[in-house]
Amino acid sequence: MLWKRSWVEVPLALLREHAESLILVIILALLVRWTVVSSYIVKSDALNPNYLKGDVVLGLKPPFGLNLFGEIDLLKGRTPRRGELVTYSCPESNQLCLKRVVAIPGDRVEMVKQRLIVNGEVCKYRSLGEGRRLSELSESCSEKEWGIEVDPAWEEESWGPLILEPGQIWVLNDKRIDRDDSRTQGPIRIESLEALVIGTLVSLDWSASNLLDLVRWSRSFSSVN
Repeated sequence: MLWKRSWVEVPLALLREHAESLILVIILALLVRWTVVSSYIVKSDALNPNYLKGDVVLGLKPPFGLNLFGEIDLLKGRTPRRGELVTYSCPESNQLCLKRVVAIPGDRVEMVKQRLIVNGEVCKYRSLGEGRRLSELSESCSEKEWGIEVDPAWEEESWGPLILEPGQIWVLNDKRIDRDDSRTQGPIRIESLEALVIGTLVSLDWSASNLLDLVRWSRSFSSVN
């Protein structure tokens, strides 16, 4: 026996079909967001000169282990490497921190007159080149290189040495006058890490005078610094 749908039932059937597909897409997107990749907005200048306020960075979660709902471990992560940028749960705060790893478990780390020393090796420093401020330098440690910002008039900083225990890393801001890093937080536990930053997705300049300048295209879709 044939049954003919009414003109009302046909749109409802199509609506249900599309709604089910949309719900499935949303669920899959949330699973990816929770377990594989996420984005983070840089809200401070602590990582100058590499990252600016308004940068939206992309973080990959599998390197440090997959976790579902904060309870179920899906994959054991690896140890971070020196020079990598990581996000983690800030101590005594519900916010996320974005910092650079400068020392890993077992390392002996110290600073003498604003010069970083890891395992007795003094990191190499040079100017970032013409057109850059005198306060912006290149810091090279263990074959990794990244930009930092120092204050030439700032009092010379020295601390350490200290040896990191198993499961601990030492993180610093690229803008070294900002001490909201391991210098005040102490060593960071590897299990508190959330993601490895792999690059900038888009960069937004909220101080722009017009919409055409809102997006910093030269900084968008760039790899990690």
